[in-house]
Amino acid sequence: MDTVITVTGEQSANDLGVTLPHEHLIIDASIWVPDGPELTAIQRRKLEESVSMENLWWLAAYGRQPKWNSLDNRRLDDVETAKREAMRFVAEGGETLVDVTPMSPGLGRDPGALKRIANHTGLNVVAGTGHYVRHAHPPRIDDQSASEIADEMVGDIVDGIDGTGVRAGVIGEIGATNGFSDHPNEKTVFRAAAIAQQRTGAPITIHPPVHYKEGHDVLDVLEEAGANLTNVILGHLDGAMELDNASAYYDSLAERGVSLEFDTFGRIGYIASEDVCFPLDETRIRELRRLFDKGYGDQLLVSHDICKKNQLTKYAGHGYDYILRDIVPRLRRREFSETEITSLLVDNPARALTIEE
Repeated sequence: MDTVITVTGEQSANDLGVTLPHEHLIIDASIWVPDGPELTAIQRRKLEESVSMENLWWLAAYGRQPKWNSLDNRRLDDVETAKREAMRFVAEGGETLVDVTPMSPGLGRDPGALKRIANHTGLNVVAGTGHYVRHAHPPRIDDQSASEIADEMVGDIVDGIDGTGVRAGVIGEIGATNGFSDHPNEKTVFRAAAIAQQRTGAPITIHPPVHYKEGHDVLDVLEEAGANLTNVILGHLDGAMELDNASAYYDSLAERGVSLEFDTFGRIGYIASEDVCFPLDETRIRELRRLFDKGYGDQLLVSHDICKKNQLTKYAGHGYDYILRDIVPRLRRREFSETEITSLLVDNPARALTIEE
């Protein structure tokens, strides 16, 4: 039987149903918020504000700029809110959600909370392991070998996380930052992920440098360390969609056998600090159509990467049900077949999340 590891136990991959392969129910993503002398007085004041009706406007307008953010907005730490938000996905027909919050300290991974959410909602919830980007690494990474780091990942998958008995089902999201080739600790973590994949058969899910075309660099490190690239998910690829020759970049990645994940649906707009743009959802849909027509349809995944309060419906965001509520009808209007839609939402995630024998 093709098996997926969820927080409540092993599950047949055939029973996952409609799946979001890259989300966060519980996370502290405040590592992305700078806190230093470069902040102005007003930026520092905004940093300390709690999310409210009075400041949702500036979070929507400026919250993508690292210096114009809110620590509170970057924290999803309320289990009851997570339950209600997840139930909206369930109400639209959702059945499985992958929380890719990894083990790096400070990110707020909470396997017990994930299990409570799963039991309350009836969702299959898959948890992650491994380490995120370098500025989230614990100091011990400086002195650990890839094999030692892999031991920690394997323990989460085989025995359970932090003594809870709740097992991780994916390795990741493993993080890489711009200039990945010059970051030795990140490369060590990627080698560790490859070792853990070989020992457990668990899939690897990757956070690459989001607005850059460095996917091949991270895949090269994984492949050289023995990873099976057909059991690797390369995420955040829509972050590169506005770059020159993005389609050729996607095709070249697909030729290596990885799953291509377009996982920031609902996130649009310009980021001044990086001089980059997230694409319109219509642009994402057109690129999915092109990739299906090129023959890569069985390698495509879609999700939202919800990691901030103002992405939740409670705070005027689109919520975990956005793809089912809004994008799927648009796919039908763009003449995607029901078979293609099922591939995106059901068949491809089931295959990507299966534990290799």
